[in-house]
Amino acid sequence: MKKNKKNILVNILFLLVIVNLFAGDGGAVKNIKELDKKDFRIFLNGEDYISLDMGYEEIVNKLGKPLKINVNKNSFSSDNDEISYEYNGFSIYFYRKDAKVNYIYVTDTEYHSQRGIHVGDSIESVNEMYPIDKIFPSGSLLAQYYTEDGTLRVFNIAFETKNSSVTSIILEVASDL
Repeated sequence: MKKNKKNILVNILFLLVIVNLFAGDGGAVKNIKELDKKDFRIFLNGEDYISLDMGYEEIVNKLGKPLKINVNKNSFSSDNDEISYEYNGFSIYFYRKDAKVNYIYVTDTEYHSQRGIHVGDSIESVNEMYPIDKIFPSGSLLAQYYTEDGTLRVFNIAFETKNSSVTSIILEVASDL
């Protein structure tokens, strides 16, 4: 009987060690700061940044004329066409109706997120800096922020990946409820 209890105890300890090994951080809770509105910025050089909700006029004043402008016509409402401004290494999208940036797509290593993540950084770097809410089968990582100012808005920051490296950074206003 005592031998049975000892074997059970040894097996339980063994299983706890295995679980902690696969937990990645030894079971300790990571101390990652929650997202806030400032996390939805892309830094261009030094302190200069673009962010969600900036007006397109502010973008043009800050960055100059885009290399290319695309207009995706909205078949239901002509005043709500989606417009994209393409610059070297990133694109900015907004709707004509509200004229505020609702999507930023970054593919160049020159630019970085609020928390310092660049295209080319490792998935591990992203996991150390962001509270990831979802990992997609493609390997993309997603973190979400819900506004607390009564507007019921959802903001996403996503990191597309390939071979364990970030290939693009996406900021978006996911919904205006």
